[in-house]
Amino acid sequence: MSEDIRDVLAREAEESERRGDRPTRLVRRARPSREPAQVYSVRMPVDRIDQLRQFAERAGVSPTALMREWVLERLDNETPAVIDLAGRLRRLIRDQVRDELERARQA
Repeated sequence: MSEDIRDVLAREAEESERRGDRPTRLVRRARPSREPAQVYSVRMPVDRIDQLRQFAERAGVSPTALMREWVLERLDNETPAVIDLAGRLRRLIRDQVRDELERARQA
């Protein structure tokens, strides 16, 4: 049995040397999350899952970590305060564009 372990360790060492300083594909957290969490299943088309895996690989995180980040980011952006600010910003831009068009017509 110890012979098998030596073989595994030798292969891992060779792989590590070959990979060099390139980041690994999956990094696990060293400490547990501070907030309680719950698992939630999401049904997605297969081709979109492949796309998710490609994005996650480029980002150096797992697909589930990337999905979690995107969903939390979207939820943060959908809070009433953010929606209110976005609406105000749209109205401000619309008013500025309208004023600029009016000035251009008068010139």
